[in-house]
Amino acid sequence: MLRWLERGRWWVFAGIGIVYAVGLNGRWRITSDSAFYVLKAYGWGHGEAGSTAGELAWVPVGATPPGLPVLIAAGGGPGWGSGVLMLGFAAAALVLVYRLFLEHADRRTAVLMVLLTGVSGMFYEWSFGLLTELPFAGGLLLLLWGHERRLKRRGALWLALGMMAVGVLWMAAFRSVALVVVAAYVLAEGIRLVGRRDQRGLGTAIVGLALAGGFGLWLSSSAVRDDVAFFFGALGDRGLEGYWFNFRGLMVESLPEAVFGQDVPPSLAWPASVLVVVLGLYLVRARLLWAVLIGVLLLQWVVFVHDPRYALPVLPLLFFGLWRGGLGVLGRWREPWRLLGFVVLGLAVCGANVVGVVNTVREQRSPAFYEAYRSGKYAAAVELSEIIRAATPVDAELIVAVPPEMALELSALSGRGVVVAGEAGPSAYLVGEFSDAVESGLMEAGRGVGPVLGRAVDRRSGEVWTLRQLDP
Repeated sequence: MLRWLERGRWWVFAGIGIVYAVGLNGRWRITSDSAFYVLKAYGWGHGEAGSTAGELAWVPVGATPPGLPVLIAAGGGPGWGSGVLMLGFAAAALVLVYRLFLEHADRRTAVLMVLLTGVSGMFYEWSFGLLTELPFAGGLLLLLWGHERRLKRRGALWLALGMMAVGVLWMAAFRSVALVVVAAYVLAEGIRLVGRRDQRGLGTAIVGLALAGGFGLWLSSSAVRDDVAFFFGALGDRGLEGYWFNFRGLMVESLPEAVFGQDVPPSLAWPASVLVVVLGLYLVRARLLWAVLIGVLLLQWVVFVHDPRYALPVLPLLFFGLWRGGLGVLGRWREPWRLLGFVVLGLAVCGANVVGVVNTVREQRSPAFYEAYRSGKYAAAVELSEIIRAATPVDAELIVAVPPEMALELSALSGRGVVVAGEAGPSAYLVGEFSDAVESGLMEAGRGVGPVLGRAVDRRSGEVWTLRQLDP
């Protein structure tokens, strides 16, 4: 199989490219997090003073690394431009996967890792999303490639160190988790210094540079400082029950979904996740940094918060751990059991992920995209946002009485600001029906509600969302 992959690698790469090109549709895969970044991009694109939807009352101005908002603004908002840019990041990440494992192992393994990563259901899905994990993955892979070149003494040392530095800066531009990666690097290099005597002076210097760089990130980024404070606060406040809740969610939901590209039944999720964690930490035999990085990230997810997409930057490492584990265990079996074992492992990993890719392609190519995406969760929000754009001035303010988690999405889709009832100005509109909190706020402000200007029906709940202007 590996010989076939090596000989036909350009066909493999071309096939992956075609599958990704087919999925591009110029539509925004809406989430609350991506809506937050779109709103920040409005601020970048129009200037903080001139943006009507760039900031919300509960969104701190300086708490977000600038990378993704700038990217979205450069792409002209959520649409074809930013979609093509995100697909470019996916292509760059796959190229870096290839270069990393070509440096670490051989061409056959490198092609296999590109194939496994490229057909990952989660990697494919978020290649069309507007979230930070995919650009962040590119910086991490560049760091790992530079680290590999440094250990194998390939090329000039300054080039390897430069690649690592650029990788860290690139990660920091998109996510504050760059500091966690720096901490993992310092820990891994410290362990390596204790265990080995060669290059001890260079290793000590690099640890010093990494510590200085981490301190610089902490000083220069309010997002890093906020997350550090939240992390240490969670350490003291979470309690055993909170840790168990996060750990169980990681093992039953997030980790299996990340590796297999879709939901896994709990009865299968536990053994699958244990296998992935064990083999991920077993990567210490391949590269100490890889195992330490996975271990530190697992700890962060248990303490902080877990989500399948958070594993996306280290997916190639997890796939490599599964591959090495398969070779180490199944390679000792006799035929036909060895062949059967590899078939089962391949179907479990590749087959499940291919199903996830097919499901995403079906969504992406659906004529009524927002009817198919997330079972129509955002269809009414998209429809209502078009009504809002047509019926309200650009300086209008929305009081959102639909589920609160839709506030970010409606603001980003409609280009209008969102306020609470008591702070509404003269050009204010109510979206949705009354709630006790909204009615109380309107009564305190002495505001009345005008006639319905438009309505949209939620496809899933049947709830009717209306748009009404408030009396001045």
